[in-house]
This record gives sequence, structure tokens and C-alpha cells, in this order.
Amino acid sequence: MYKLISNIEPAYVRYADKIGSEGVCMGMVLTWLGDVLKSPMGRSAEKCLQKSVFPKDVDEAALQVLFERSARKQTNYTDRSIAYILSGGKEPNLKFLAAYKDKKQRINEVKRHIPGLYYREYPLTYYRDIKGLDVENACSSKKQGVMISVDMHRQKENPHVTAAIRMSESLTYFLDPNYGLYRIDGKEPNKEIEAILYRQYGRFYFSGQIVVSQ
Repeated sequence: MYKLISNIEPAYVRYADKIGSEGVCMGMVLTWLGDVLKSPMGRSAEKCLQKSVFPKDVDEAALQVLFERSARKQTNYTDRSIAYILSGGKEPNLKFLAAYKDKKQRINEVKRHIPGLYYREYPLTYYRDIKGLDVENACSSKKQGVMISVDMHRQKENPHVTAAIRMSESLTYFLDPNYGLYRIDGKEPNKEIEAILYRQYGRFYFSGQIVVSQ
């Protein structure tokens, strides 16, 4: 069972039109997972979500802050990807992104003496193959989430990125930047994620994933 608990679609559409962009989905999932998993001031991932890491849909000001932060991350991701391709890089975008983000986290650990996050890329074809949402991981003191890439309508066209984090055996949060934050209650979040995507987009293809862990 799932429920859309923060519907950001109207505000997101207005923001995308304002900046002349098709969207900042990659930037938003990176921002959201980072906010939850980095656990500022020693707070657990659960506490981070309780502190409304993701804004309520009625909080226009907080949504604007989220969108602006997401846009900055999106721009950084786009610039890095273009530079990588121009330099002759051949790896797929998700593989490049995971390697880049993980290397940056290790560098920052040395500089700031603060534990960073880990980024690992994996193939994804079916909902059963979504990683990072196992019950064992949810019950662990160290949490992890997953970025899920999908292609809309046809393979390798109209890519879109979503994200999820499982907080307990029966509670998972799923973010689709086009619509907002979903709460999933149940023991099969992978299946519910597929159901949400199918309801919103009809035909789609899973095209890759990055597991982000503490």
C-alpha cells in the first residue's frame, strides 16, 4: 500500500517553467538521499525524516529552497557528465556518476575527518533486482537508499531518476521528483515502486541504479 504524502507536482512544474528546464530529477534525488543519509549532528536517518527533510507540499518557501539546491546539483552533474564525455569517457552516465561521487566522498573524508557516503552502481532490469531495500539493511544501524533510473515509453529515451529508502520492515519512502514523496507501507516495497511508476507513466523500463549507503 502506498500514499502520496507530499504532492509537489504543481510547484515543481512552475519552477521548471521559471528556469526554462525540463526538470532537475537527478539533482533532487541526490539532494534528498544526501540529506537523509548524512545524518547531521548525529541524528539517525529516521530522525532526519521526522525533521521534515522533504518539505510538505503546502510549504512553498521550503520547496523553493529544495528546488534551487536540486538545480545546483543538476547543473554540477550535467557539467561533469559533459566534461567526462568530451574527455573520451565511455562508461554509462550512472557508472560514471557513482565513481565520481564515491571518489569525492573519500577525498572529503580526509579533508574534513567526517565519514562520507558510499556510491555503488548496479544494473537493473526488473523490480525484484532493486538493491538497497532489503529488510536486513533497513534494520541495520547504518542505512542506505537507492537511486532508480527509468526510461519512459522506449528504452534509452526520456531517462528519469527516482529514489527510495527503507526505514523498517514495513516502512519505505519513495521519491519521484515529478510528483513528490510517497510513503509505502508493506513488506514488498520493490513491487510497490513498480506499481507507482506504472500508474504514473504507463510503459517504462528500469535502466540502472546506484546504491547510496552510510
